[in-house]
Amino acid sequence: MEEKTLEFVYPSRIMWVKETYRDNYGQIVVEPLERGFGVTIGNTLRRVMLSCIPGVAITGLKISGVQHEFTAIQGVKEDATQIVLNLKQVICKPVISEFPHISSTTISGVSEICAGDLIKDGSVKILNPDLHIATIEPSAKLTIDIEITSGRGYLPVEKMKLIRKDISLDTILIDAIYTPVKKVAFHVENTRVGPLVDYEKLIFDVWTNGAVTPDAALKIATDILNNHFIKIGTIEALSDRAGKAGILASEDDSGIPLTELNLSTRIINILQQNDIKTLKDIIETPRAKFEEMKNLGKKSIQEIEEALDKKGYKLKEQEQL
Repeated sequence: MEEKTLEFVYPSRIMWVKETYRDNYGQIVVEPLERGFGVTIGNTLRRVMLSCIPGVAITGLKISGVQHEFTAIQGVKEDATQIVLNLKQVICKPVISEFPHISSTTISGVSEICAGDLIKDGSVKILNPDLHIATIEPSAKLTIDIEITSGRGYLPVEKMKLIRKDISLDTILIDAIYTPVKKVAFHVENTRVGPLVDYEKLIFDVWTNGAVTPDAALKIATDILNNHFIKIGTIEALSDRAGKAGILASEDDSGIPLTELNLSTRIINILQQNDIKTLKDIIETPRAKFEEMKNLGKKSIQEIEEALDKKGYKLKEQEQL
């Protein structure tokens, strides 16, 4: 009897539950999966989504006449410490692409400062503008500078002080809560493929703060994982080509993924959205194409050029005829 090839089952039904989907919550169903892959995929995606999705946050504060966070502020009920705690809850959605950014505003003639009063220059959209920040006497006048930076995950003030050298003495630093993903949960159920019921269905729930939609967060997470797996697969192929187990051919590093070029997360996301995923893709793309990309400014292109220079490459100046 001829032996049949054992086929691996891949998911053929992948869909968001439209009835419950919104900007800050979504449930996706993935099936069928081979036994054990529900937990494998669910747990892997959960870890990446909770720690690696980029975002922006308020990370610095200057108030006229205030030298540090323990200073009492004339005409304001709350002290600087309480204001900082309130600012940590502000949800920012980026509008511009270049960060860090300083937004300055002067507030007077009001009795309450809300999150929506702080940033008026259009650099970010405040998703909870009615959040209470401080109670102020109408006769008081405050000039406030808000620093907004981009990043991933969580960056405490202690680490921020170690990696930043541009902090002025009157800047009050704030723990950076960049991640827009608030919660991820999943569970696995049995599902049927033909007469067999020993396959799995993955049901995956994603909650965000609204700055990123659940489907966008999932796309970023899968791209990050795909880039890792592509890199691992490339290493294996090069090892085979070298003819010796464990030896990596290093003559050509143009296939390395963007994540190894030390580019900012924002630039990596923009490039991936334009189907540029490796160093080779960058050096084969003319400079003019980068200049046309939405949200990719001169500083971003300069950062790309500096990363290429470290690898011994340059941007292509024009399309070759």
